[in-house]
Amino acid sequence: MFIYYNSINYDKKRRMKDSRFPLTLDNDENLESILLTTYDAESVPPNLRDHITDHSLYQAYESLSVQQQKILSFAYVQALNDKEIAGILGVSQQNVSKHRLKALTKLRSLITEGG
Repeated sequence: MFIYYNSINYDKKRRMKDSRFPLTLDNDENLESILLTTYDAESVPPNLRDHITDHSLYQAYESLSVQQQKILSFAYVQALNDKEIAGILGVSQQNVSKHRLKALTKLRSLITEGG
């Protein structure tokens, strides 16, 4: 029975992965658009500040510490997880998580108070 349930779980996970990340080259109608579209990582500004268009959010972001700004930029622009950010900054994963949550709480409170 153990092998039976493990095989069912494996199949569910494989199907979920396949549905979330389909191979786009298997679909001929999207092939041309994929070949014409190129992603240039250098063209995306690495700092979250460059992506903020709302004035009140920008002001709130500027009130954060430099460490908090870096962590938010790594997390939301470069899509790194806490462990990867901790490795880059040379701090613990818990420290990154604490700073990220404090920064988000501070942003939320500054925006709701100002708005």
